[in-house]
Amino acid sequence: MDVDDRIVLIDTHYQQRWGHTASYLINEPEGAAFVETGTTHAASLLLAALAQRQVAREAVQYVIVTHIHLDHAGGAGELLHHLPNAKLVVHPRGARHMIDPQRLINSSRQVYGEAFDRIYGTIHPVAENRLIIADDTTEITVGRRRLRFIATEGHAKHHFCVWDPDHHGLFSGDALGISFREFDVGEHSLIFPATTPTQFDPEVACLAIERLAQLQPRWIYLTHFGPLPWRPQWAETLQQGVRYFASWAYRGVPLADTMSQWLLETAQSFGCQLPPSQMRALLSLDIELNVQGLSHWAASKNPSS
Repeated sequence: MDVDDRIVLIDTHYQQRWGHTASYLINEPEGAAFVETGTTHAASLLLAALAQRQVAREAVQYVIVTHIHLDHAGGAGELLHHLPNAKLVVHPRGARHMIDPQRLINSSRQVYGEAFDRIYGTIHPVAENRLIIADDTTEITVGRRRLRFIATEGHAKHHFCVWDPDHHGLFSGDALGISFREFDVGEHSLIFPATTPTQFDPEVACLAIERLAQLQPRWIYLTHFGPLPWRPQWAETLQQGVRYFASWAYRGVPLADTMSQWLLETAQSFGCQLPPSQMRALLSLDIELNVQGLSHWAASKNPSS
Protein backbone atom coordinates (compact mmCIF):
# COMPACT_ATOMS: atom_id res chain seq x y z
CA MET A 1 0.00 0.00 0.00
CA ASP A 2 1.39 3.40 -0.99
CA VAL A 3 0.91 5.96 1.78
CA ASP A 4 2.00 8.73 -0.58
CA ASP A 5 4.24 8.83 -3.63
CA ARG A 6 7.36 8.23 -1.54
CA ILE A 7 6.28 6.09 1.44
CA VAL A 8 5.04 2.53 1.08
CA LEU A 9 3.32 0.59 3.88
CA ILE A 10 4.27 -3.08 3.98
CA ASP A 11 2.26 -5.40 6.22
CA THR A 12 4.74 -7.83 7.80
CA HIS A 13 2.01 -10.37 8.67
CA TYR A 14 3.18 -10.71 12.27
CA GLN A 15 1.92 -13.91 13.87
CA GLN A 16 0.00 -14.57 10.65
CA ARG A 17 -2.21 -11.56 11.20
CA TRP A 18 -2.74 -8.82 8.66
CA GLY A 19 -3.10 -5.27 9.91
CA HIS A 20 -0.99 -5.67 13.05
CA THR A 21 2.64 -4.79 12.27
CA ALA A 22 4.05 -2.54 9.55
CA SER A 23 7.31 -1.80 7.84
CA TYR A 24 7.70 1.33 5.73
CA LEU A 25 9.70 1.71 2.54
CA ILE A 26 10.92 5.26 1.93
CA ASN A 27 11.38 5.36 -1.83
CA GLU A 28 13.22 8.44 -3.05
CA PRO A 29 14.59 8.94 -6.59
CA GLU A 30 18.16 8.89 -5.29
CA GLY A 31 17.93 6.32 -2.52
CA ALA A 32 15.67 4.15 -0.38
CA ALA A 33 15.34 2.96 3.20
CA PHE A 34 13.21 0.66 5.29
CA VAL A 35 11.85 1.69 8.67
CA GLU A 36 11.21 -1.49 10.73
CA THR A 37 11.81 -4.97 9.38
CA GLY A 38 9.30 -7.21 11.08
CA THR A 39 10.49 -10.74 11.78
CA THR A 40 12.84 -12.87 9.71
CA HIS A 41 9.76 -14.32 8.01
CA ALA A 42 8.87 -10.83 6.72
CA ALA A 43 12.11 -10.26 4.79
CA SER A 44 10.63 -11.77 1.63
CA LEU A 45 7.68 -9.35 1.84
CA LEU A 46 10.00 -6.35 2.05
CA LEU A 47 12.10 -7.57 -0.86
CA ALA A 48 8.93 -8.16 -2.89
CA ALA A 49 7.91 -4.54 -2.23
CA LEU A 50 11.19 -3.40 -3.79
CA ALA A 51 10.64 -5.57 -6.84
CA GLN A 52 7.04 -4.39 -7.29
CA ARG A 53 8.23 -0.78 -7.43
CA GLN A 54 11.33 -1.56 -9.49
CA VAL A 55 13.68 -0.38 -6.75
CA ALA A 56 17.06 -2.07 -7.01
CA ARG A 57 18.25 -3.79 -3.87
CA GLU A 58 21.51 -1.89 -4.28
CA ALA A 59 19.59 1.40 -3.95
CA VAL A 60 18.61 0.76 -0.34
CA GLN A 61 20.85 2.90 1.84
CA TYR A 62 19.49 2.14 5.29
CA VAL A 63 17.48 -0.31 7.32
CA ILE A 64 16.19 1.56 10.37
CA VAL A 65 14.73 -0.10 13.46
CA THR A 66 13.04 2.06 16.08
CA HIS A 67 14.01 -0.47 18.74
CA ILE A 68 15.17 -4.05 18.93
CA HIS A 69 12.00 -5.88 19.96
CA LEU A 70 11.79 -8.71 17.49
CA ASP A 71 8.50 -7.72 15.86
CA HIS A 72 10.33 -4.53 14.81
CA ALA A 73 13.91 -5.70 14.25
CA GLY A 74 14.00 -9.50 14.18
CA GLY A 75 14.41 -9.61 10.41
CA ALA A 76 17.25 -7.08 10.18
CA GLY A 77 20.05 -9.61 9.80
CA GLU A 78 18.23 -11.60 7.13
CA LEU A 79 17.20 -8.48 5.22
CA LEU A 80 20.73 -7.07 5.16
CA HIS A 81 21.97 -10.26 3.46
CA HIS A 82 19.99 -9.14 0.42
CA LEU A 83 20.79 -5.41 0.51
CA PRO A 84 24.51 -5.07 -0.25
CA ASN A 85 24.81 -1.31 0.32
CA ALA A 86 22.47 -0.89 3.29
CA LYS A 87 23.51 -0.03 6.84
CA LEU A 88 21.44 -0.85 9.90
CA VAL A 89 20.57 2.25 11.95
CA VAL A 90 19.98 1.43 15.61
CA HIS A 91 19.84 3.02 19.06
CA PRO A 92 23.15 2.89 21.01
CA ARG A 93 21.65 0.52 23.59
CA GLY A 94 20.43 -1.84 20.88
CA ALA A 95 23.58 -2.13 18.78
CA ARG A 96 25.31 -4.92 20.71
CA HIS A 97 22.17 -7.04 20.58
CA MET A 98 22.08 -6.76 16.80
CA ILE A 99 25.71 -7.87 16.63
CA ASP A 100 25.12 -10.75 19.05
CA PRO A 101 21.38 -11.44 19.35
CA GLN A 102 21.65 -14.42 21.70
CA ARG A 103 20.57 -12.56 24.84
CA LEU A 104 17.67 -11.06 22.93
CA ILE A 105 16.69 -14.50 21.68
CA ASN A 106 16.89 -16.01 25.15
CA SER A 107 14.71 -13.34 26.73
CA SER A 108 12.14 -13.65 23.95
CA ARG A 109 12.04 -17.41 24.34
CA GLN A 110 11.08 -16.88 27.98
CA VAL A 111 8.04 -14.94 26.78
CA TYR A 112 7.03 -17.08 23.78
CA GLY A 113 8.36 -20.53 24.71
CA GLU A 114 8.05 -23.19 22.03
CA ALA A 115 6.22 -20.77 19.73
CA PHE A 116 9.35 -18.64 19.32
CA ASP A 117 10.69 -20.38 16.19
CA ARG A 118 7.32 -20.34 14.47
CA ILE A 119 6.80 -16.65 15.20
CA TYR A 120 10.30 -15.28 14.64
CA GLY A 121 12.38 -17.81 12.72
CA THR A 122 16.17 -17.65 12.85
CA ILE A 123 17.60 -14.37 14.12
CA HIS A 124 20.78 -13.56 12.18
CA PRO A 125 23.52 -11.36 13.64
CA VAL A 126 24.52 -8.12 11.95
CA ALA A 127 28.20 -7.40 11.24
CA GLU A 128 29.51 -4.49 13.27
CA ASN A 129 30.77 -2.69 10.16
CA ARG A 130 27.20 -2.53 8.87
CA LEU A 131 25.87 -0.62 11.87
CA ILE A 132 25.20 3.08 12.30
CA ILE A 133 24.59 4.19 15.88
CA ALA A 134 21.98 6.95 15.95
CA ASP A 135 22.12 9.17 19.01
CA ASP A 136 19.51 11.77 19.86
CA THR A 137 19.32 14.36 17.01
CA THR A 138 21.51 12.32 14.62
CA GLU A 139 20.52 13.07 11.01
CA ILE A 140 20.82 11.04 7.83
CA THR A 141 19.50 11.60 4.32
CA VAL A 142 17.64 9.12 2.16
CA GLY A 143 18.02 10.53 -1.31
CA ARG A 144 17.21 14.14 -0.47
CA ARG A 145 14.87 13.37 2.44
CA ARG A 146 16.25 14.32 5.85
CA LEU A 147 15.57 12.03 8.78
CA ARG A 148 16.32 12.97 12.37
CA PHE A 149 16.47 10.50 15.25
CA ILE A 150 14.80 11.32 18.55
CA ALA A 151 15.55 9.28 21.66
CA THR A 152 12.21 8.28 23.16
CA GLU A 153 12.70 5.90 26.05
CA GLY A 154 9.80 4.72 28.16
CA HIS A 155 8.57 1.88 26.01
CA ALA A 156 12.14 0.59 26.02
CA LYS A 157 15.56 2.05 26.78
CA HIS A 158 16.69 1.27 23.22
CA HIS A 159 13.88 3.17 21.45
CA PHE A 160 14.05 6.13 19.12
CA CYS A 161 11.60 7.70 16.71
CA VAL A 162 12.36 8.94 13.22
CA TRP A 163 11.31 12.51 12.38
CA ASP A 164 10.98 13.79 8.83
CA PRO A 165 11.06 17.55 9.48
CA ASP A 166 10.46 18.70 5.91
CA HIS A 167 7.29 16.62 5.53
CA HIS A 168 6.24 16.70 9.21
CA GLY A 169 6.06 12.91 9.37
CA LEU A 170 6.95 10.83 12.41
CA PHE A 171 7.81 7.13 12.39
CA SER A 172 6.85 6.51 15.98
CA GLY A 173 7.67 2.86 16.62
CA ASP A 174 5.80 2.07 19.85
CA ALA A 175 6.31 5.45 21.56
CA LEU A 176 2.89 6.73 20.42
CA GLY A 177 1.14 3.47 21.06
CA ILE A 178 -1.07 1.13 19.08
CA SER A 179 -4.08 1.79 16.87
CA PHE A 180 -5.77 -0.78 14.65
CA ARG A 181 -7.76 0.30 11.64
CA GLU A 182 -10.67 -2.08 12.30
CA PHE A 183 -11.80 0.22 15.14
CA ASP A 184 -11.90 3.43 13.07
CA VAL A 185 -15.19 5.30 12.84
CA GLY A 186 -14.97 8.43 10.69
CA GLU A 187 -12.21 10.58 12.20
CA HIS A 188 -12.17 8.59 15.44
CA SER A 189 -9.53 5.95 16.19
CA LEU A 190 -8.81 3.80 19.22
CA ILE A 191 -5.24 4.54 20.29
CA PHE A 192 -3.62 3.16 23.43
CA PRO A 193 -0.14 2.72 24.96
CA ALA A 194 2.25 -0.16 24.26
CA THR A 195 3.72 -1.37 27.58
CA THR A 196 5.60 -4.46 26.40
CA PRO A 197 8.17 -6.07 28.76
CA THR A 198 10.73 -5.63 30.13
CA GLN A 199 11.84 -1.99 30.24
CA PHE A 200 8.54 -0.12 30.32
CA ASP A 201 8.67 3.00 32.48
CA PRO A 202 5.41 5.00 32.70
CA GLU A 203 6.94 8.30 33.79
CA VAL A 204 9.53 8.27 31.00
CA ALA A 205 6.91 7.11 28.49
CA CYS A 206 4.76 10.16 29.28
CA LEU A 207 7.76 12.46 28.80
CA ALA A 208 8.44 10.86 25.41
CA ILE A 209 4.82 11.40 24.33
CA GLU A 210 5.06 15.05 25.34
CA ARG A 211 8.30 15.55 23.43
CA LEU A 212 6.90 14.01 20.26
CA ALA A 213 3.68 16.02 20.50
CA GLN A 214 5.73 19.22 20.62
CA LEU A 215 6.98 18.44 17.11
CA GLN A 216 3.40 18.98 15.87
CA PRO A 217 3.55 16.21 13.25
CA ARG A 218 1.05 16.07 10.43
CA TRP A 219 1.32 12.31 10.12
CA ILE A 220 2.38 9.52 12.41
CA TYR A 221 3.50 6.23 10.92
CA LEU A 222 2.61 3.63 13.52
CA THR A 223 4.26 0.25 13.46
CA HIS A 224 1.01 -1.08 14.97
CA PHE A 225 -0.62 -0.12 12.59
CA GLY A 226 -0.40 2.23 9.67
CA PRO A 227 -0.32 5.97 8.97
CA LEU A 228 -2.67 8.35 10.74
CA PRO A 229 -3.11 12.12 10.68
CA TRP A 230 -1.90 13.24 14.10
CA ARG A 231 -4.52 14.65 16.44
CA PRO A 232 -3.09 16.81 19.26
CA GLN A 233 -5.58 15.41 21.79
CA TRP A 234 -3.97 12.00 21.41
CA ALA A 235 -1.00 13.11 23.52
CA GLU A 236 -3.34 13.46 26.50
CA THR A 237 -5.19 10.27 25.56
CA LEU A 238 -1.96 8.26 25.52
CA GLN A 239 -0.61 9.81 28.71
CA GLN A 240 -3.91 9.14 30.45
CA GLY A 241 -3.76 5.53 29.26
CA VAL A 242 -0.23 5.13 30.60
CA ARG A 243 -1.29 6.49 34.00
CA TYR A 244 -4.38 4.29 34.16
CA PHE A 245 -2.42 1.18 33.22
CA ALA A 246 0.35 1.91 35.71
CA SER A 247 -2.13 2.65 38.50
CA TRP A 248 -3.98 -0.61 37.90
CA ALA A 249 -0.74 -2.57 37.88
CA TYR A 250 0.58 -0.92 41.03
CA ARG A 251 -2.69 -1.52 42.91
CA GLY A 252 -2.92 -5.14 41.82
CA VAL A 253 -6.11 -4.69 39.81
CA PRO A 254 -6.86 -7.65 37.45
CA LEU A 255 -5.03 -6.15 34.52
CA ALA A 256 -6.20 -8.11 31.49
CA ASP A 257 -9.92 -7.84 32.25
CA THR A 258 -9.71 -4.20 33.33
CA MET A 259 -7.70 -3.15 30.29
CA SER A 260 -9.93 -5.08 27.91
CA GLN A 261 -13.09 -3.52 29.34
CA TRP A 262 -11.62 -0.02 29.28
CA LEU A 263 -10.57 -0.35 25.64
CA LEU A 264 -13.95 -1.76 24.61
CA GLU A 265 -15.81 1.05 26.36
CA THR A 266 -13.51 3.64 24.79
CA ALA A 267 -14.15 2.27 21.29
CA GLN A 268 -17.89 2.06 21.88
CA SER A 269 -17.92 5.66 23.16
CA PHE A 270 -17.06 6.99 19.67
CA GLY A 271 -19.43 4.66 17.86
CA CYS A 272 -17.42 1.52 17.09
CA GLN A 273 -19.98 -1.21 16.53
CA LEU A 274 -17.75 -4.26 16.23
CA PRO A 275 -19.05 -7.15 18.33
CA PRO A 276 -17.29 -7.24 21.73
CA SER A 277 -15.97 -10.73 20.96
CA GLN A 278 -14.29 -9.44 17.79
CA MET A 279 -12.83 -6.45 19.63
CA ARG A 280 -11.35 -8.71 22.30
CA ALA A 281 -9.88 -11.00 19.64
CA LEU A 282 -8.23 -8.07 17.85
CA LEU A 283 -6.79 -6.72 21.10
CA SER A 284 -5.90 -9.97 22.87
CA LEU A 285 -2.23 -10.23 21.80
CA ASP A 286 -1.41 -6.65 22.76
CA ILE A 287 -3.32 -6.83 26.02
CA GLU A 288 -1.33 -9.95 26.93
CA LEU A 289 1.98 -8.25 26.16
CA ASN A 290 0.93 -5.03 27.89
CA VAL A 291 0.01 -6.98 31.02
CA GLN A 292 3.41 -8.68 31.04
CA GLY A 293 5.22 -5.36 30.77
CA LEU A 294 3.11 -3.68 33.44
CA SER A 295 3.48 -6.64 35.78
CA HIS A 296 7.26 -6.53 35.39
CA TRP A 297 7.28 -2.79 36.12
CA ALA A 298 4.98 -3.15 39.13
CA ALA A 299 7.15 -5.93 40.57
CA SER A 300 10.18 -3.64 40.35
CA LYS A 301 8.26 -1.03 42.36
CA ASN A 302 6.94 -3.55 44.88
CA PRO A 303 9.85 -5.97 45.41
CA SER A 304 8.16 -7.67 48.37
CA SER A 305 4.95 -8.40 46.49
